[in-house]
Amino acid sequence: MKSFRPAGDRVIVKLEHTGKANAVKSSGMRKSPLWRICSFDSGESLKIPEETVLREALFTGMHISESQFEKLKTDSEIARGKEQLLNFLSYRSRSETELKQRLQRSGVNTETSHAIIADLKRLNLVDDEQFAKIFVHDLVQRKPSGEFLIRSELQKKGIAADIIDKVIDQEFNEVNQVELAQKGMQQWLSRHPGSGPAGSVERHKKIAKFLYQRGFTWSTIEQVIGDSNAFA
Repeated sequence: MKSFRPAGDRVIVKLEHTGKANAVKSSGMRKSPLWRICSFDSGESLKIPEETVLREALFTGMHISESQFEKLKTDSEIARGKEQLLNFLSYRSRSETELKQRLQRSGVNTETSHAIIADLKRLNLVDDEQFAKIFVHDLVQRKPSGEFLIRSELQKKGIAADIIDKVIDQEFNEVNQVELAQKGMQQWLSRHPGSGPAGSVERHKKIAKFLYQRGFTWSTIEQVIGDSNAFA
């Protein structure tokens, strides 16, 4: 007599390791999560993290219900998305919006994306305020910029308005805007030695346009242009 098998049930027919099980860094941390390819009698297969295999006590010949299968699919998507973002974050810090956009481009649905981001937040790997502080500091050091440009760049990164206000206030409490604009002007003059006679209207206009594009206010620009002969 055949055993009863509920509709939608699947049977695991194979659990295969992917990659080398002993791939570890010198620190003892794994280079990446271990994975298993879980094949079912339905012809379907899932790439599942080893930790899921152990937690769910999966084995060859095990019957998997429809709900269990869907949960395994979700766990797989979350683990793969998290691995992708960890690799993305290894190059530099990212805003929450940038990470969500990366997942969206990879075809990850909204619900799964939220779960992945929540996990990374619990690990303190996603923090928009900390990201904004680093971004603003690096930008000011690398490319002297005024508040307007910085605010625009942070908005493009999806940073909330209250965080932008807080970070800009902190950064510019420590930085003199006129000195920062003067530094920007020096950079421009070094790249444009033939920009016109020192003190000429033509050169002043070019400097003013450059500083405005860098996000400085007209009052700051006027102060810098007034002192520009010091940089002739």
